[in-house]
Amino acid sequence: MAVWLDLNSLSRDNLHRQATSLHQLMDNVRDYYASNVVARVQSAEGSPEARHDYHNIPGAYPIPATAAIELSERFSDALRGVEYRFVSEHPFVGRPKDEMSVFEIRALAQFRDPENTETRVFEDSGDLLDHRLILASPVRMQAACVDCHNAHPDSPKTDWKIGDVRGLQVVNVRQPLSLNLSSFKFLLGYLCVAGVFGVAFALHQLRLAANFRTANDELAENNTFLADVSLKISKYLEPQVYRSIFEGERDVAISTERKKLTVFFSDIKDFTATTERMQPEELTKLLN
Repeated sequence: MAVWLDLNSLSRDNLHRQATSLHQLMDNVRDYYASNVVARVQSAEGSPEARHDYHNIPGAYPIPATAAIELSERFSDALRGVEYRFVSEHPFVGRPKDEMSVFEIRALAQFRDPENTETRVFEDSGDLLDHRLILASPVRMQAACVDCHNAHPDSPKTDWKIGDVRGLQVVNVRQPLSLNLSSFKFLLGYLCVAGVFGVAFALHQLRLAANFRTANDELAENNTFLADVSLKISKYLEPQVYRSIFEGERDVAISTERKKLTVFFSDIKDFTATTERMQPEELTKLLN
């Protein structure tokens, strides 16, 4: 149970850390590209044009959003279980429109709420066998982005303002069970070895307990038999003799001992005449 809870906590922490790190990385890459590449190139005389469809235009280079999307695809291929998406309701003409999930639609509405102060929203789903975490953050329009989108012929929306939420930057991190277990391989190995020894010890104890039970049953049976025999013998021996034998003070052996005795002979009056008139059973009962 402790290992299971630790794995669950470790998986959740790792997912949050990975999603947050990739989100910050993409923000830094996009900001760096926009300020140190696009801005510098555009300020030069006779500079090439930054376009989303730069592949089809010789000398053109990608806009920051396109560069981030293409870089994220490479990051997703290199990082197992990590997916990056740039979701927008208003993609440029020629670019496929993204199918937004319920979580992304809800996050987009939340970020566009003027009273909202959150800059990130999370959705945690799945379990330890296949844990998933989705991080969504808003992509807001900057001054350069507003000028480009409002003037670009392929832009479906031309009334953007600075600070408007253009879309979402979504990081989807998935961590299967194999990655969680690999973090605890030494502890799990120790638990397996300890478990094997524990099971073997328990089985050994069970066998000993069964042997003890059998011996106790036999001993109880013998004690019951001896108690019955001693009770029967006590009727034919004097109390002193009986106690001395069963308490171990006297050995049961045929031997000669010299003692000073007082012998008392007694007779039952008219016993002979009485027995002649009685059956054996009645006589036994009378004597007893």
